[in-house]
Amino acid sequence: MPSTGRTKGKCLRCGHYGELKARSLHESCYAAARHAGELDRYPLTRPGVDLAEADRLEQEGLATDAIARRQGVSPGAIRTARHRRKHTA
Repeated sequence: MPSTGRTKGKCLRCGHYGELKARSLHESCYAAARHAGELDRYPLTRPGVDLAEADRLEQEGLATDAIARRQGVSPGAIRTARHRRKHTA
């Protein structure tokens, strides 16, 4: 089976080593935890966007790309977080 390019590691649910989908879970373990309503038991593994910090840095003149690099996220993540804030307020 060809690699999907996903991170490899030990699954937090079953303990086996392999490709991880999200929250450090194999795809089948992720699906089982989601179905069981247990995803909140497994921490998010990706850093989140700190919008307050992003806004402050933008006021200082930093571009979205530079803000994203500082926060360890993609520029698209910054734009998406801003869009969500704008449309859910």
